[in-house]
Amino acid sequence: MIAAFLLACPGIALGSDMSVFGLRLGEKFSMSECPRQMLGKTVAYGFPGTEPCFERPLGKTGERGPIINDTVLVKFPLSQIPSLVAGLGISVLIIDGNLEGVGFNTRGVDNADWALKRLKEKYGEPTAVVPRTVQNRMGAAFEAFTASWELPGLYVHFESVSTSLDSGLVNIDTKLGREHRDEALRELLKDKRPL
Repeated sequence: MIAAFLLACPGIALGSDMSVFGLRLGEKFSMSECPRQMLGKTVAYGFPGTEPCFERPLGKTGERGPIINDTVLVKFPLSQIPSLVAGLGISVLIIDGNLEGVGFNTRGVDNADWALKRLKEKYGEPTAVVPRTVQNRMGAAFEAFTASWELPGLYVHFESVSTSLDSGLVNIDTKLGREHRDEALRELLKDKRPL
């Protein structure tokens, strides 16, 4: 009976590590907002203090209160930026007040094998790895791949090269987060002006 309850609850994963950089997927998002400052008539965010904090999306920086359904940027103090992350923060998906997905960039071809090794250490062998070749503007070829893990209640997707050779992308989602991300992608790719 307990097993049936756990399987019916999408936020609860059996046997999957639901933490990413200290954040817990499937749980209430309760992080503090980064400090704000006024630059003329514009609200801007300052640097995090001693703990990670979040920034609202552009155009919503004047809003207050908890995040219920949105994607926000979690920024880390410089001394706490995870080594796997390229940049100063990670994108997190919040649905009904719960953290349901995390996305972050890696350093592309420069550290793809190392990033894959780190993901394997946490999630085991990938469910699938699809190799591919990418080129730079001069025609030089580089090996790239897509790796994915389908775990109980958790989905991990790693593009070793995404928008450029020096950028990869990792998305880690709960079942609900993955469904939301897939729907957003379908909507983005939909022909807005069909024939």
